[in-house]
Amino acid sequence: MEWIRDHPGEFLSLLPRKLIRAWSLNFGNEARQANLPAIVSVAYAAFLGICLIGFILSLRRWQDSLVLYLLIINSNLMALIFYGSTRQPSFLVLPLVIFAALVFDRILRIMMSVLMGSINR
Repeated sequence: MEWIRDHPGEFLSLLPRKLIRAWSLNFGNEARQANLPAIVSVAYAAFLGICLIGFILSLRRWQDSLVLYLLIINSNLMALIFYGSTRQPSFLVLPLVIFAALVFDRILRIMMSVLMGSINR
């Protein structure tokens, strides 16, 4: 906290990098980055996209998802304040999986609705 008070500009310039590091799929550290195959990064980006869609779907009933939103806010704040390593956003796993599940639930409901509609004809 003392360093932040003494270097407020540097602290602010670090915030975007901390947030990117917290959300990235890099389990290395500042000195040594993990060497992941490109397909892993693509799959992770797709997963985050699906989670974003689930987040948007959850907004309709935001009261039911408030705890998940608070976990996301807490994880991001901890990453911004402290370091932004992979251990700070560990609380993101639960809400992200739930938001992804919302998307797959919606897809399955649509598919079942279409399937049942074609059966009833």
